[in-house]
Amino acid sequence: MTTESGKKLKSRSLKAGKRAGLLLLLLPVLFASDAAAKTFRVKKTGTVVRLKIGDSLVYTPLGYSVALEGFTSHTAKCAVPGRNCGSGYFPGTLVQPKLKISIPEKCSASPVPKACEFTHAEVSSDKDSWLEVKMISVFDPCYAQENLDNKYSCFINVIKNGPYKPPFAPENCSRIDEPERRDACYEAIADELGDPKICDLIKGSEGFQCVYLRAKAAGDPELCRTLKRNRFHHTDSDYNDQVASCLNTVKRK
Repeated sequence: MTTESGKKLKSRSLKAGKRAGLLLLLLPVLFASDAAAKTFRVKKTGTVVRLKIGDSLVYTPLGYSVALEGFTSHTAKCAVPGRNCGSGYFPGTLVQPKLKISIPEKCSASPVPKACEFTHAEVSSDKDSWLEVKMISVFDPCYAQENLDNKYSCFINVIKNGPYKPPFAPENCSRIDEPERRDACYEAIADELGDPKICDLIKGSEGFQCVYLRAKAAGDPELCRTLKRNRFHHTDSDYNDQVASCLNTVKRK
C-alpha cells in the first residue's frame, strides 16, 4: 500500500468514525425524547393519572384524549404599581395547564350519544411541572352537590350546555327527582333543540307551556296541535281551549 493510499484510507476511517460517533450521540437524545412522552390508556373513570409535558391520557372506551402541551402564566397587575390591589391583596401569577383535547366525531351528533357522556377533570398540579387528571361522567359534579337547588341547576346546565355542543339526550332529565325541575329541564332542552316532541316528556300543564313556547318561537301555529291531552284537561273543552289559545296567540305574532 502506497503512502498516498494509506493517507486516503486513514482519512476515510476518521470520517466514518466521526459519523458513527455523532450518531451515537444523537441516538440517546432521540430515545430520551420518545421515552419522555407517555400515553396512559384507561378503561374506567376515576383513575388518576399524572401527566408531564408531552404526556397524554386516552379513555379507550370512547377514544377521548387529553394531552398536556405545557403551562401558561398570567400575572395580575394593580392599577397603582408597587402597591396592593385592595385590602390585603397583592397581585400574583396564575399558572394554567395548556391542554390539547381530542373528542370523537360521533360526539358532535345531536343530541350527544350516551357513550359520549364523559369528560376529563383536573385533580391537582405542581405549577409548571405536572398535572393530575382523571376521566369522569359529565354528571359526576352534579351528584356531588349537596344543595338540591344547585344539584338540579347543575343537571339542567350540563344537559343543555355541555361540555359538548349540541346538548345531551333529554332522557338525562330523568336524573332529576323533583317533578317541576325535571319538567323545566325537558323544556330547556326542547328550547335548545327546537324540538316540540320533547315536550311530550313533560307531565301536566308544563306540556302546554313548552309546546306554546316552541310554536311561538318557530312562528308555526300547527305546532300547537302537538299538545297531548293530559290529566290537567278535565274535559275535551279544556284541551281544545288550550290548543285554540296557542293557535290564536301564535297567529297574531
